[in-house]
Amino acid sequence: MKFIKTLLLGMVIGIAFGMWWGVNIGKGQPFYANPFKTVQDHAKEKANEIIDNTKNIFK
Repeated sequence: MKFIKTLLLGMVIGIAFGMWWGVNIGKGQPFYANPFKTVQDHAKEKANEIIDNTKNIFK
């Protein structure tokens, strides 16, 4: 039973790292980069755009 738990834990960890590295390689980034950084940057840009538009409406 301990062998099965160890095997499953290793598979879960392996899949998580494999997906992380695979997304980065697919985007042409280094494998150790944060794959969610582009999503964060996009969200910040949109939020700033909304704030600027709101300021222009109330001027």
